[in-house]
Amino acid sequence: MVRAVAVVALLALAGCAGVDDLSSAKGAPGGAVAASPAGSREAALRRKADAALAERSYADAWNLEAAAGSDAERLSAIAVASLEADRGPYEDMFAALHAKFGGLPPSARARVEAVIKAAESEGAWSRAVNVALVTAADAPTYAAAWAVYERAPTKEALGLYRTIQKAQTAHAEKAAPAPPGR
Repeated sequence: MVRAVAVVALLALAGCAGVDDLSSAKGAPGGAVAASPAGSREAALRRKADAALAERSYADAWNLEAAAGSDAERLSAIAVASLEADRGPYEDMFAALHAKFGGLPPSARARVEAVIKAAESEGAWSRAVNVALVTAADAPTYAAAWAVYERAPTKEALGLYRTIQKAQTAHAEKAAPAPPGR
């Protein structure tokens, strides 16, 4: 969660563009991009998205893919690549995927699980829990984060517990209705 705040702050300070919201898909109705006389804009956007992904410009790849349409597999692949590299605004990407599609496709979920297992095998328990929290489709339950907690050594338990607890509190605050008069 701290990483998410830091990423947002750095992006704001640097004047960088974030990731596009999937609820306001660009182009024709249904998120499709109208074809131009010179060819398919969707295909052109996807070629550029692929190039941006190859260059590890994850936010650009996401935004180009979002402009091309709402392909859950392609958007998830970009989010997971950003997560695997631990670069880019993947927290925002996963939030958008969960909001639009209700979760991740099985191929993306398998890659996320591999990232969690790799972090665990390296002893990076905090990263493993953070990945489980960021990619969770079951907030505020966070079953995957609790599973990491259960596997973690005792010396890591308190910090991991507090991280999960903060995520649950943040979720509850976000879900709570605003007080009257605001």
